[in-house]
Amino acid sequence: MRELILSNMIKNLIILHLSLVKGVGPAHINRILETISVDDLSDLYAWSSSDFVNRCGLSIQTSLDLVAGLDDTQMLDQECSSLEKENVHVLSLFDDVYPALLRAIHMPPVVLYYKGQALQDSVPAIAFVGARAATPYGKKIVDALVPPLAQQGWNIVSGGAIGVDSYSHQAAVQAGGKTTVVLGSGLMHLYPKQNKRLFSDVLATGGTLLSPFSMRVEALPGHFPARNRIIAGLSKACVVVQAAQKSGSLITASFALEQGRDVFAVPGHFDDPMSVGCHALFKQGAHIATSAQDIMLECGHDIQLNNVQASTEQFIQTTITMGTANSVESDPLLFLCKYPISIDELEQKTNLSLLELQTKLFDLQLEGKVIQNFMGMWQTQ
Repeated sequence: MRELILSNMIKNLIILHLSLVKGVGPAHINRILETISVDDLSDLYAWSSSDFVNRCGLSIQTSLDLVAGLDDTQMLDQECSSLEKENVHVLSLFDDVYPALLRAIHMPPVVLYYKGQALQDSVPAIAFVGARAATPYGKKIVDALVPPLAQQGWNIVSGGAIGVDSYSHQAAVQAGGKTTVVLGSGLMHLYPKQNKRLFSDVLATGGTLLSPFSMRVEALPGHFPARNRIIAGLSKACVVVQAAQKSGSLITASFALEQGRDVFAVPGHFDDPMSVGCHALFKQGAHIATSAQDIMLECGHDIQLNNVQASTEQFIQTTITMGTANSVESDPLLFLCKYPISIDELEQKTNLSLLELQTKLFDLQLEGKVIQNFMGMWQTQ
């Protein structure tokens, strides 16, 4: 038995060194870790290429790359210098604070870089993803769903891209909540560059920038599936706001389904290209996202309304009962129909009887103010 047990810091440095070797990926490192005890990791520096071939079943080329890479301590020193300069932290699978949900997926990332607040398993996380070319409808959906979740303590996870990702991070920040940006690049090459201020706001409000890539790695198309897999892996559920037929958001949703996580999608007009992906998810069993409360209840979390929200609910119920107002801004029933909503949810939120509600909806329909879409949801014209 060894007299000296390697500290977590030393273990992390060795795992970090392995991850920096060119041509060596998570699958190779996992194979090595299946072969050698974590307390014997320092022995790897004395291994020959034959050891990596015979003991781990790695290819000759990969084994030669490992020997050469582990002999290059300057590479590790440069990375550590960048970490210190940029105030970035590194986690490995051996850390107690490595996110438990992410650890549970098949072949999780061996190394995670993060800046800002460390992720906490006690804080539930939910992914919001969608089209880069999001429409105003997509932004309205984000602004309706994200703030209540953020205010209830949920960590909003997304990929930092233009469109739905950015809207989701912004909505969480503005609601005073926490948000995590999972990047497809290293933390010295934040991508996209036009979101630099947003990333600063995320850090300033207690959020996190996270990446599986070493510090100097630039964003490349091949990196984004790995990023999407982590977004899904960190989250209890994934909400797809808008997605075209071929969309990276559907890749994230697919990962979430594979990982046994809840997937929600937002319905849209049947002829809108940005809704095709969401409607396809419904065929795969995705939940319909109609409100933050629906999402939380499906995930096993009851929503607790704060005083402002409670007052708003009371105002809606009272005003509808009195039958006042005719505009979207002043008529609470029209306000509730700003986004597609089921008649069951309207009945619950207004405290009207089903007959009273049907009568009011019929009158509004005759006036051309609301329609019932192809999914039976009510919404304003």
